[in-house]
Amino acid sequence: MLFFGRVISQEKQVQLTEVNFEVETVGNNAKVKAIHSILNDSNDDCNVSITMTLDDESAVTGYSFKTANGDFDSELKEKEQAKIEQSDATTNGYSSAVMEQVDDTTFSITLGLINKHSEVTFSIEYLTHMEIQDDELVMKIPNLIESDEKQQIPYSIKVTGSSTFSFKGVLSGEEEVNIPLNGDLILGMKDEDTDEVVISSTFINKEKEGNINIVFICDRSGSMYGEGIKALRNMLQLFLRQLPLNSKFQIISFGSTYDFIFKEMTEYNEDTLKFASETVSHFEANYGGTNMHAPLKALIDNNTEKCHIILLTDGYVDNKTSTIEYIRTLSKKNSLHGVGLGRSCDVELIRNIGRIGNGISAISKNPNVLKKEVSKITERILIPSINECTVEWNIKGEITPKEISNFYGMTTCYIQCNEEIKEGQNIESEIKGRCGEKEVTYKNTKSINITKGIIVHQLMALNQIRKLESENKKEEAKKLSMKYHVLCKETAFIAVDKTTKKEVDFIKNKIIPVVISINEIINNSSNKLIKEIKIEIDILKEIKNHVIKNMIDVMEYYFYHNQTYPVELLEYEEELM
Repeated sequence: MLFFGRVISQEKQVQLTEVNFEVETVGNNAKVKAIHSILNDSNDDCNVSITMTLDDESAVTGYSFKTANGDFDSELKEKEQAKIEQSDATTNGYSSAVMEQVDDTTFSITLGLINKHSEVTFSIEYLTHMEIQDDELVMKIPNLIESDEKQQIPYSIKVTGSSTFSFKGVLSGEEEVNIPLNGDLILGMKDEDTDEVVISSTFINKEKEGNINIVFICDRSGSMYGEGIKALRNMLQLFLRQLPLNSKFQIISFGSTYDFIFKEMTEYNEDTLKFASETVSHFEANYGGTNMHAPLKALIDNNTEKCHIILLTDGYVDNKTSTIEYIRTLSKKNSLHGVGLGRSCDVELIRNIGRIGNGISAISKNPNVLKKEVSKITERILIPSINECTVEWNIKGEITPKEISNFYGMTTCYIQCNEEIKEGQNIESEIKGRCGEKEVTYKNTKSINITKGIIVHQLMALNQIRKLESENKKEEAKKLSMKYHVLCKETAFIAVDKTTKKEVDFIKNKIIPVVISINEIINNSSNKLIKEIKIEIDILKEIKNHVIKNMIDVMEYYFYHNQTYPVELLEYEEELM
């Protein structure tokens, strides 16, 4: 995947004008530099932020920005230290840019001050895997242009390395470019600073047939009321119509309790589809609390067949810790996929379901793209999985990952070598597993040529960091992040432009409130202060109106089901109104 960021600014005249991708391919891996051009065409200096969403297989490794004053590279810091340095820069009147990880796949970049009528170029560097289809690399650019935006953004792709290609176009939706796959599936690299050698091996699942069993676990708790339950009904109907004939399926509803629509896993045919579709059409958010771990435990206790388990939820569960543990247990022989429903779903939990469950995750915040989100998962579950995998190498070293419960399209394994690797040495890696009742073995062999670089090291580190974060081992994840220069939740990139010296008290920003001291009141124009205070008051009004609306919705729903209002909210009613 090729990713780019979205510009967040109060001024509509601050826009992303161009994106250029510089891609260095190494087999099916790629090092990407996404170069963004931002123009502030307004009459005011503006503080600008960027949001960027990657996938689980990508690793951010650097960030830089370019202004009229020069080029500035970022440094990776522990997150708290980065915030301190950003605060110091702001206090001293310097522009600064911080990138930090919001959740597993979303990043926030506080670019800082952009002067009026000026342009800034910022670059985000990351490592990623490319899909392989028919011996071609598939480079996809996700659609980040909202339907109500008229702007068309020019972009270019320049590919070097094991594959070469160049292309120019205009971003108007999801883009896809295919280029020949010329690289090997075994790749070795040596870090010049540490002499550490890491070798990767990518295996491609070529199985075409296998039994497919699907279990849908549907959140019908009170938090799904309104937009959430409507999205669930629509998405589940789409899923049901894309299942292959002769597969088996089951639908579980949960809230404070749970139930099944069939007594057991049932064959998918015209009659069972009709019954399931009719049942789903009457689903309501009337199951009370959000006890997701109960139906998961029921599957552990009662289901003996290997399944794709698809959880459709807003993610706000009663006991997240036990839910994650049950997902981990089920993932030993099943694949779990997370589907987040609604604009305020718990993104982190949804991502964890897909990653820990050896599946994928989809966030459906926009009801207009439901079909596309469903297709991401149905394309995966139509490929038979290879389960209970073991990996072996003909060399000594630390293997990552140590266990692979199952894989579909392709999977990459790494070995951190504990022996000297000679030029031209024969390297073999092998993965064994089961597809249904059939034993499957794939082997990669190569006379290795160790190149200089750390791309493979960073991809290996990403795999390890993701596992540590899912186990809440923050310190270990942070150490790996700092060692391999790969962003994680506990670290942040920061770049400071010390050539700038601006009064920073009046920067427009819709998100960060302006804090005014007595000294600032004395030293600055009262008219400007009044203007800033009015902006902040307007923001607070918007927040208050949003809270009131949410509170009214909750109280009405609660009264509908209980004929009384929640005591916890009544005490705030008079104050807010």
